Amino acid sequence: MTYTQLTQGERYRIAALLETQHAAATIAKLMNRSPTTIRAELRRGRSTPMAAYCPDTAQLRALARKA
Repeated sequence: MTYTQLTQGERYRIAALLETQHAAATIAKLMNRSPTTIRAELRRGRSTPMAAYCPDTAQLRALARKA
């Protein structure tokens, strides 16, 4: 099974779609990604469990996981 990591641009697109009240499943369809991928990204991209998604936080955490 192969996969590609989300790019910084995709993270900003997720943030923009969230601002327009799109659900994770809808974002996944629009981006041709798995809903599980989007939900995991939303979970990882928050500084606290109740905080809003931040693409910059998500990108920093992705780079840290990769290192």
